[in-house]
Amino acid sequence: MIRPLRAIVLEARFDASPADVWHALTDAEALSNWFAPHITAGQKIGGVVEMSWDGVNMWPTTIQVWEPEHHLRWGDPAPPAPEDASQPRLSVDWLISTDGGQTVLRLVHSGFGEGANWDDQVDGTLGGWTYFLWNMGYCLTRHRGVPRMMVSARKRVPANRAQFWESLVTSGLVSASPPGPTAGAACTVALGRSFDAVVQTSDPPNRFAARIPSLNDALLFIELEGGAPSGFHAGFWISTYGLPNETVAELQRALDETVTRLVENPAPVAL
Repeated sequence: MIRPLRAIVLEARFDASPADVWHALTDAEALSNWFAPHITAGQKIGGVVEMSWDGVNMWPTTIQVWEPEHHLRWGDPAPPAPEDASQPRLSVDWLISTDGGQTVLRLVHSGFGEGANWDDQVDGTLGGWTYFLWNMGYCLTRHRGVPRMMVSARKRVPANRAQFWESLVTSGLVSASPPGPTAGAACTVALGRSFDAVVQTSDPPNRFAARIPSLNDALLFIELEGGAPSGFHAGFWISTYGLPNETVAELQRALDETVTRLVENPAPVAL
């Protein structure tokens, strides 16, 4: 039987060597600078790469292809399924080539199920990978060799997604003119004080990303995950590079206070 595969395919171009890109994909410290902050990484076929955003819940994946500076594949175990049921097996292929003096990285995340119940996972995964590749580009160029210090908060929100998204604007956390800005538009981010920023992604009510030049080009990512009637998770992630410890601590305190306030007092739903 021949059938089409459901996959995410993205391509990024970097002013960096294939060796630099391979290092960013396979070295645990380099991975933690643009992807999950907690990582252990195997270095051969059969090796295990474990990733976590909170240091507790680990996502393990196994290296299935290891061709330095050309091809890397992570393979996920099949998720739990009813007895005798067939389940998709997800895999992530990283393909490295060169073109016009740049290194080209192609990401192929495949194996997703065909049913509508996979739609949210595919959409969220696409948004996440798009952001992470952007973050990788800054690590390879603007922040080369500089360790990341992550500022983050993630909370369960017992509210409507659109309602909470509106709160991001009405609270002043993120503001732009006109509303619903596109990539390259100016905006401000309020965390203790107001910072001028540049929009990278605005996809309401799902995710938002921006660069903050005055914080040494720190990168902000906001993602609303899930949307069940009982609520969803709101994640706020700021990748900082080369900032003083005191500044990072101040940002963390301001983010914690802001997110707590947003969760407790979301904006009213417009009628």
